[in-house]
Amino acid sequence: MINNKLETYDNFLIEPPEIISYSLYNIKPITICGKDGESLTSFLFRLANAHCVSLGKLTGYLLAPQLSGKYSKNPYRFPPPHINGYGNISRQTLDILEKLNGLSCNTPLTLKNFETVFSIRNLLRKHRAWCALCLEDMRGEIIYEKLIWYITKYDVCIIHQVKIEDTCSKCERQQESIPLKAQNGHCQFCNNWLGRKGKKTSNIDVIEDKEIIYKSKQIEEMVNYFYKRSANKKKLISSLKKIDEQSKYEMQRRELCLFNLGIVNETFINYCKGSGRLSLDILLEICWNLKVSIVKLMEDKHIDFSLDNESFIARKRSYKNETDYLKVKKYLEDIVRSNEFTHLSAIEVKMNITSVTLRKRFPKLMRKIINKNNSLRKKYGKKIEQGFKSDHIEILNYLNRLFHSSKLTPINHIASELGVSHTFLTKKFPDLIESIHQKNQSLMERRAIKKSNRVSKFHKIEKEELKNIEVRLLEILESIIEEPKFINDVLKEIGKSRAFVKYFPDIFNKIVEKNKEVGARNREQVLQQRKKLIKEAVIHLHSTGVYPGIKPVERHIGFQLDKNLLEFRRNALAELNIEKKMFPK
Repeated sequence: MINNKLETYDNFLIEPPEIISYSLYNIKPITICGKDGESLTSFLFRLANAHCVSLGKLTGYLLAPQLSGKYSKNPYRFPPPHINGYGNISRQTLDILEKLNGLSCNTPLTLKNFETVFSIRNLLRKHRAWCALCLEDMRGEIIYEKLIWYITKYDVCIIHQVKIEDTCSKCERQQESIPLKAQNGHCQFCNNWLGRKGKKTSNIDVIEDKEIIYKSKQIEEMVNYFYKRSANKKKLISSLKKIDEQSKYEMQRRELCLFNLGIVNETFINYCKGSGRLSLDILLEICWNLKVSIVKLMEDKHIDFSLDNESFIARKRSYKNETDYLKVKKYLEDIVRSNEFTHLSAIEVKMNITSVTLRKRFPKLMRKIINKNNSLRKKYGKKIEQGFKSDHIEILNYLNRLFHSSKLTPINHIASELGVSHTFLTKKFPDLIESIHQKNQSLMERRAIKKSNRVSKFHKIEKEELKNIEVRLLEILESIIEEPKFINDVLKEIGKSRAFVKYFPDIFNKIVEKNKEVGARNREQVLQQRKKLIKEAVIHLHSTGVYPGIKPVERHIGFQLDKNLLEFRRNALAELNIEKKMFPK
């Protein structure tokens, strides 16, 4: 119950009318299912509204003072932390709520179950996000915001098949993750209801739509499975190693190794040693390319993967002398011992190594192979090479079929499929290979355009709104007197992104210039204050019989002297006729 008098809580005061009792209401979070679980920020919204206080008061006066550690400002606001993820503030907040509200420490309001596996970087959105149709379904019941909505790669609500939104439909502003005043399902600026009825048709291309739906579905399965259990890093490492070994088992499938799926080799090695965490984006990309379940991947269950060539273009794996030397050496020695003609380009394709690297790393073996080939040519003539070369007519027909198909097939894939080198194709079929290359480029450009269309475009601003914003910007410009107002803070105040600067470049330039003037004036004031403190310290130390050297002065004033202040101290000593020889050693 709200008290109407001054309340105390662990030596800090909360003044009326916004007073929180030391015993919070026994409000419990929504824990229906993993994917439908409530987020910690949503729970804090409901707590603040139940006690008739703003979220800023709840976090600033009740939660922040209980955090272990010194904070000059409210750590829930400057900047807003990822408390829905994991970390020091997230853990302490749950502990405080357990003490005040009786909240169980096992309640999954955050992503703490994935702390040992995922990197917090780019894991969560920086702003609130929601499914408008899910919010509409909650009307008449408890309205809350789901934890899964905050995950960056969760772009589609699987139930309603609509995109997750992050801007108010009325004022077109993004919502802060921990605003000063807000309630679930409403805009923090205009208090507009964020839910809506009906189904909005998606403008996403069908192929791209499949990808984001697949990844969003994998996130739902992951959150459901690890609802009340922690993800095991050792199991994930084990399954990744299996995929890496299986993909490298045959030399022709080296493109499938983890490096080509987005994990740098050094990063993977360090991760296997237990240092660092992987990005959720990388794991989702692996799941999409190999068509495997993220739960199976994280639990080290039986994984049967396949590669979607249309959506994934593998990068060519470079030769690593430390790991590949013995394998390549054995292969070359077998060729030397055999009596068959082996073309050098065939070795390049088989081992995925350039001829320059082969000659540099294995000069003696390559010399033996060349001599063997030359002796076979002298004995049997050029017909010995026909066993290696594919029929030109078949290759020509194959290339024509690829050119007229709608698939994107890299030239190195074509060479591997035909068992010939890239150089062989470009020399024998230059025009056709160039046409295929141009077709691939146009397909890649088309895909890039489709992906860019998925990104929300900058909203067209009407003239009346621009005029109101211009007035507000001029007011902000006039208000810059004692403290600077940085561009990011101004944009945040008017609810616009960095791209909005192009509408009023002159005003924003004036704000920058005024910030510089205010900053210079403030620095000069601080300098004068410090000079005054130094002079007082010199006089005080001299009066007590202590020579005002650098160290005594710094200890007295509590800060170090830079070049300008050292010069001022010397001038002050000369002005007061203070010399070091006047003081006994």
